[in-house]
Amino acid sequence: MTVEPPAEEGIYEPPVAEEPTIAKFLEQYRKEVKNYKFTYKSNTWVVEGDKAKILLFRVLQNQYHAPYIDTIYLDLTRQTAVGVCEGHDQIIRKQCAVRQTLDKQYAMPYVQFKINLPHEWLVEFQNLYVTLAETPQLVMDRETVHLKHSTNTRMTDMFIDPGIGLPVVVVDNNIEYHYENMAKNQFGPKEKTTPG
Repeated sequence: MTVEPPAEEGIYEPPVAEEPTIAKFLEQYRKEVKNYKFTYKSNTWVVEGDKAKILLFRVLQNQYHAPYIDTIYLDLTRQTAVGVCEGHDQIIRKQCAVRQTLDKQYAMPYVQFKINLPHEWLVEFQNLYVTLAETPQLVMDRETVHLKHSTNTRMTDMFIDPGIGLPVVVVDNNIEYHYENMAKNQFGPKEKTTPG
């Protein structure tokens, strides 16, 4: 009489999770984010598609032929900038109304106000080789995915909020970009990203 060996039971192996990549975060951004807001160097930015609005922390006075400018509108495709006094502060609003410059548009130098936007980092690095750092990093009270890219001449660290799919901090050759208070799809009904 021969005894057959016991049948091998199936061994459960959990599926290996794919490492996050720039392309996946870019896809997430394109699918889930209609607009986003953040604070950069005390200015509040609102980005929707190829348009951006900057609510200035410090009002520009007597520049670009305007007595006051508190809002900048950027067209990212056309690379144009327009400054407006919208009167977010009641005193400034009154001054602009008295001078008849409330909501009047002034041409501005685009390069003076344009910064590297969070979604633009994803576009720039989508086809480049990135590695995943070993442990997640807590950045500005957010758990982030830390992706790195390095060549002989460039080293870039991106700390991406996986809930939004956008970087909240980027360190590019020791230049740091901090996008604080990042939030997606937070537009109020009256918010706009074009002047007028």
